[in-house]
Amino acid sequence: MSINEKAVQVLCGKLRFNSRGEFESRVVEITPAIAADLLSLSVGNRLKKDKHISFLANQITDGKFVLTSNSIGFDEDFNLRDGHHRLNAVLVAGVSIVASVSVGIPADNFKYVDIGIRRSDSDRLQMYSDIKDFATPRAVSIAKQIISSVTGDTSKIAGLELTEGVLRANKAGILFAVENMPSGKKVISSIPISAAIASAFLYVDSYKLESFCSMLSNGNPARVVGASEAALNFRQFLTDGRYMSVIQKNNILSGRSSQKALFITTQNVIAEFMCGKDYSRQKVAAKRNESGGVDFMPIIYSPIIPFTR
Repeated sequence: MSINEKAVQVLCGKLRFNSRGEFESRVVEITPAIAADLLSLSVGNRLKKDKHISFLANQITDGKFVLTSNSIGFDEDFNLRDGHHRLNAVLVAGVSIVASVSVGIPADNFKYVDIGIRRSDSDRLQMYSDIKDFATPRAVSIAKQIISSVTGDTSKIAGLELTEGVLRANKAGILFAVENMPSGKKVISSIPISAAIASAFLYVDSYKLESFCSMLSNGNPARVVGASEAALNFRQFLTDGRYMSVIQKNNILSGRSSQKALFITTQNVIAEFMCGKDYSRQKVAAKRNESGGVDFMPIIYSPIIPFTR
């Protein structure tokens, strides 16, 4: 064993770990100065992910960084092997954290770090939230689609708490969409369409919306008075592949992803259906419009409420 002088000074002196290289794990306060000292003990690491460091730094600054079982790890020679991003985030934030630090881990053991099954957002929500029975992969995907369609934010790193907030704020609507628009019907059961239905749930008559879903999903006639053929006509556009041409014709795709455009189109069709407008007739009228556009009704956006544990 050959522990360098800096390691002895920092880990054994400042943090009071044993100097024998034996395994020891403790919870300690890591100041920016200590973080810099610990990083100086590194023997190399994967390339830094600046976006992840920035995310962790924001978590630390906002007081959202919490103690977990993940350790900042050192081998038996006190070389830093795991925790580089967390320590760099402390430097960026300039704020101390409380974290688990482990020393004396055989160097060869670190090749097994981070090779387990990656947890999806659905897995993480099911583990740590009281909405775990609701946070199915499809429900989480619908919530994410609502976020990206309304805010334009497609970040996979910063989206977990926002996803949880959307799940909570729109639980009834998302459950309604999952139940009434089951997966397995290609474009018709796609996430953008289900997300549009879920986000409209709080603002429209649920009985009429159920009828809309039945018409769109199964091609059944409307069961409510005053309903238009909007859902059936939209179903036809979807099943024969013409929906993208409709989206493009009405300038909905401009500057947007195809998924967001489909989300917006579906919300417009829902609005037309609720008001008894005929989707196909409106499209015919659009052909005579010099701008090629349609004056759609206001889009019904779902509430987005960030949730902080």
